[in-house]
Amino acid sequence: ASNPWKECWRETWRNAQIDGSDGSSVSAVIGVFLQPFLPYLVLFVVLNELGKTVGRRYGGPLASRPTFLAGFFNSAATSALSLYLLVNPGEDLSHWYLWQTVAIPLSLAYFAVDIIYYCLPRGDWLIFVHHVVIAFCHYPALNRSGATMAGCGDAGWALWISAIGYSGEASTVLMNYRWYLIQTLEGDWWGFGFNNVLVILSWAARVVLYPYLLVVEILPRAGLWMENRQIMTLLTWVLGHSIIGLLSLYWLLILLKGGLKPLLTFQKTSKIKDSSGGGFSFGDDIGRGGKARKGNYAATQSIGCWMIIQQKARGWVDGTFFSPKKPLEGEHGKAA
Repeated sequence: ASNPWKECWRETWRNAQIDGSDGSSVSAVIGVFLQPFLPYLVLFVVLNELGKTVGRRYGGPLASRPTFLAGFFNSAATSALSLYLLVNPGEDLSHWYLWQTVAIPLSLAYFAVDIIYYCLPRGDWLIFVHHVVIAFCHYPALNRSGATMAGCGDAGWALWISAIGYSGEASTVLMNYRWYLIQTLEGDWWGFGFNNVLVILSWAARVVLYPYLLVVEILPRAGLWMENRQIMTLLTWVLGHSIIGLLSLYWLLILLKGGLKPLLTFQKTSKIKDSSGGGFSFGDDIGRGGKARKGNYAATQSIGCWMIIQQKARGWVDGTFFSPKKPLEGEHGKAA
């Protein structure tokens, strides 16, 4: 039996018009696979190298987080394309041309480059798994054949689900901007509080969106996948939306843990506290963390996976994971 991933690859291969003599060569397979992603792979390599160069030469936030430019661009581009296509619906599959030829290849290329520039050098296997899972889930949306099988005959529905899922990247854009403000503000500014209000609303929207998609859109179609023996596809839909929904709820609770007041006002004295030696310090900047943690990032591995997840989440919320005052040698940050 086939599946959406096989069908997507088969159409990609057919569209490449490789003759039979080249069909079995490794170079041909790699070339055809990389073809949709190549321009975006180059783009993200350039952005990461630019971040490293600017950070080394001028210091500032990019000195500790050189992958900020690439991460911000990815989340901004994919969420903007998603919202544009959702707000301006089309009547046929040609409406999703930009999604299949720009948004999905761009995002998957970002994940691949971020694994090289951040996950492997840093040893962040949680983010590595995140990138691999999201890439696996959305790969079939690259073309009509993959999307058709993923949607049990309804390619438009599968592409709509893919696009609306990526609309959640809008919250990542706001979180990236929040991190930048934490690193650069010298005093309270109304824009900091306003951005945080948007952050809360965007995460609350995610908490509603993913369970809604699961209950209203995905589960009612379970019989179709079962009938067509697409059990893995069904599990991918269900587990993917369930996990993202639960993580979104967790992050929202973390953001709200200290109340609204710390979110609406910025205090310079708590802007940067690199108590974790460059690791995640979850809550110190906005009064939500415990005592300062000492030691480097590797030391956190001894306290268990769950504590690491909590520290990483808090560090992203409060902006203390990357400290421009104490950049880590040879490390690369990322936009979550």
